[in-house]
Formats: sequence, C-alpha cells, structure tokens
Amino acid sequence: MEPNDKVFDTAIIGSGFAGSILAMVLRQSGQRVLLIEKNRHPRFAIGESSTPLANLLLEEIARDSNLPHLLNLTEWGRWQLHHPNLPCGLKRGFTFFHHSPLTPLDPRDRSKQLLVAASPSDRVADTHWYRPAFDEFLVKEAQSCGVDYHSDSTISKLERDNGLWKMELQSNGSVTNPTAKFLVDASGPRGFLVSHFNIPVTPSAGMPGTQSLFAHFTGVRSMAECDERFATLNAPYPVDDAAVHHMIEGGWVWGLRFNNGLTSVGVVLEDTHAQTIGLSKREQGWQTLLRRYPSLEQMMERACRTTDWHYMPRVGSRSHSVVGDGWALLPSAAGFVDPMLSTGFALTLLGIQRLAKILTNSQSDHGNNNSLQAYEKITLLELDHTAELIGALYANLNNPDNIRDLTLLYFAAASYSETVRRLGKPELARSFLLCQDVSFGPESKAIFKLSRTTSNQNLRQLVHGLIEKIDIAGLTKTEGQNWYPLNLDDLLNHSDKVRSNRLDIMEMLKKNGLII
Repeated sequence: MEPNDKVFDTAIIGSGFAGSILAMVLRQSGQRVLLIEKNRHPRFAIGESSTPLANLLLEEIARDSNLPHLLNLTEWGRWQLHHPNLPCGLKRGFTFFHHSPLTPLDPRDRSKQLLVAASPSDRVADTHWYRPAFDEFLVKEAQSCGVDYHSDSTISKLERDNGLWKMELQSNGSVTNPTAKFLVDASGPRGFLVSHFNIPVTPSAGMPGTQSLFAHFTGVRSMAECDERFATLNAPYPVDDAAVHHMIEGGWVWGLRFNNGLTSVGVVLEDTHAQTIGLSKREQGWQTLLRRYPSLEQMMERACRTTDWHYMPRVGSRSHSVVGDGWALLPSAAGFVDPMLSTGFALTLLGIQRLAKILTNSQSDHGNNNSLQAYEKITLLELDHTAELIGALYANLNNPDNIRDLTLLYFAAASYSETVRRLGKPELARSFLLCQDVSFGPESKAIFKLSRTTSNQNLRQLVHGLIEKIDIAGLTKTEGQNWYPLNLDDLLNHSDKVRSNRLDIMEMLKKNGLII
C-alpha cells in the first residue's frame, strides 16, 4: 500500500536504532507508523557501545511492548545464543589508559589506568553494537511489525494543515503524499526538523569545541598483543573486552572490538590540538597522532582500514527546542555531547520511553502540550548535565586522578539507577545520572565546576562524600588502586541504600540471571 493511501498516526524521520525502536513500540500499541530513511541499510554509523543502564532500558522496552527479539540483544550471552550471526562486541567494562607523548604504556603503572567492571561474567555482559548490521536488523524487525518503511526517501515538502502534517515524499523516482498526525525526528544531531524549522543550535554546555575522526579496521592489536604483560595483570576483566579510552593530550582515542574481526577506532580532539596535527586531513592527521604515542602506533601498525574516514569538524551540539506543535525530537536529534562514557544510548532510550508514553496515551491527542513541554525540559536537562560532566573530564585530561574521581560520579549514579529500576523502584532514579535529584543533581554540578580548580585530594573527598549515599558498587574503596571489580557483596551489604533488604536483592539478582 502506498503511503499516500492513508493517514499515519506518527511519521518518524530516520531509521537508525532509535527511529526503528520507537516505530516498533508505536506500532505494537496499534498506531499506523511511517518510517522514512534518506539512505539505505546497511550503512556505517557512529555510536556503538552499550552500557548496563542502556541494556536495561532496552530490556524494559522489549518487555513492555512485547518485542522478544529486542530482549535477546540485551546481554552478550543471550545475543550469542539467539543471534550468533549478528555481529557485536563483548563489553565487560570501561578501560582507561593515560598516555604521555613519546612514552609507551607501562602495564605495571596503575596510576595511569582506570578499570571499572560493568558485569560479573561474559554471559550477562554488555555489548558493542556493530551498527551496520544492528540497525538493518531493527529496520527489518520494524517492517515485520507492520511499520511502513521507505528508504532512499526525502521529504521535499512539509506543511501543517488543520492539525495534520502533509508531506511530499520522493522515493526512488516516485512521488507520494503521506499525511501524519505527529512527526518525530530521529535523524541525529542537527537533523531534518532542526534544519526545517531553523532551530538554533549551540555548542554543548561546558564542552570545548572538538573534532573527531573515525573508521573501522581489521588487524588492530589488543593491548595484550602489544605487551603480553597486559594479559597477566589479574585485572577485573580482560582489559580489551571493554570500551577502551586512550586518554591523550587534548582528547582521547577509543577502541571497540567486534566479533567479526573489525574494530571501531576513532579520536576526539579539542580544536586547537586537532588543528595542530591536521586532523581534517584525515589519514595524514591520524598518522601524525600515532607517531606521538608509541603504544597507539604499535596497536595500529598492522591495521587496515575497511571504511572511509569519517571526519566531524564539530562534535557537540545542543538544540534550543525539542518539541513544537505536532512534532518532537528524540534526544539523539536534540543534541550530542561526546562518545566518552557511552552516554548516548541511555539518553536516547530514556527519550524513546518517555515519548512513546506520550504518543500512546489515549488522552494525549498525539502529544498534549504540557507533557511535551515536560519531555523537552528533561531532555535538555539531561543533555546539559551530561555535557557538564564530559566537559569537566576534558578540563582534567592531564590529571588521571581527577579523571578517575569525576567518572566515579557517573558510575555511581548509573549503577544505582540500574539497580533501583531492576528492583521495581524507578521513582528513585527518574533522570539520567540523577540530574533531577534535589541534592545529587546540583551537588554533582558543583563538583564538575570545582574540578577545574580543586586539588586532587579535595576532589576525591568531595566525590566520595557525595556518592557514599548511593554507592552500591564499592566505588569509594581505595585499596583497588584504580581497579574496580564488580562484587555483588557490595550491593548485598548496602541494600538499605536502595530501600531494600538482602533477600530482595538476592531475588532480584536471581531473576535477572546475575547469580545462578
């Protein structure tokens, strides 16, 4: 059936993972959904590393909307059992290495490391999403749910008429005229509706100007292959089975390993550092960077690039508006901060849950103004809070101790939020990184600001004092010397912090397969 043969309840622009998931959720609620994609799958996409909270949100969406195939993508073990041919990567935690120019990494130097475990085993571990295959899989799932999907399509005309959006859609040489009651932009930062409505866009709050260069490679050496001492550290998890952050002057390099032999590698640099090495020249800039850091050069010396270089002259952005009369942006379209700490998936999945609830509420008439305004407020608050955290990390790139302590704010809030949601108490953590909490939100923001001037010891005291009330993962322990293994006893011993008891915690752990 051609799209101009009916009126759609919702038209979604962009069929990345966010657009496709929202389309499935709305379709499962009984809506008629049009999903529009200007390109076609499979396609390269940045944003590949999931987190425990993101996986939990995806699990909640899957269960609430009866989407079992999504449920099977929320853990490494389940993914390998049900979709062994769908590539992904194993993520056991977050790894940070601090590099000095012209100096190889020393595996014995714990002061230049930060290892934070996110799962107790491979079976329940997080994953890196190989987006070309992952997004294509989700589009096909959306189609199987009954979503009308149109690729290679552009909206050449768009106007609001009597409460409806009327479009002229050009698809593969043909022109159709679908109509929709509501529009959702899932086309990414500075995307379609931002351009169409001329919405002002500014840099992310508290962030420096940054540029990025990234691609996929084969033959990228693991750190253990570069120096076998990394394989004998007795670390909380294999250091390469993680979102690996290589912290350097003015930015950082990431490494995400997939099980199809590919590795996602990229760099984000502050503008002045990017200009110094000529990052915009792509390969030339990349080689200049590698020559400055011996361990990175060794990691990449046998690597072969399998995609074009993708260069972003501006990474961070934040839209001034998120909603309007009959339209809304998903968080991924409202703004982007930085790949550091893998915050994007959780922010976007929270937005999908919230917006889907608004659009499927029978009393909302496809977007009550008050509920949309509340959605805009929390979306921008979370983006700004995340940007202030990441901005503080950039301001402390030359200080591994401050980097460690600032990231503990993230890990404490994220692990607390995941746990209370699994315990059926989402009201204890309704906002990302607890930014809406009356005490934790403003106090963490104050620490972000102070970190730009505060000494190491004072910052650690401030951070530990703030997170102690929500620390259920042993993050205030210091004997691990920058290694933070996941020990379930920490949660059991602090069950009162999540308003539960040891029996409740044990039942939750068993229910979620964290203990057998």
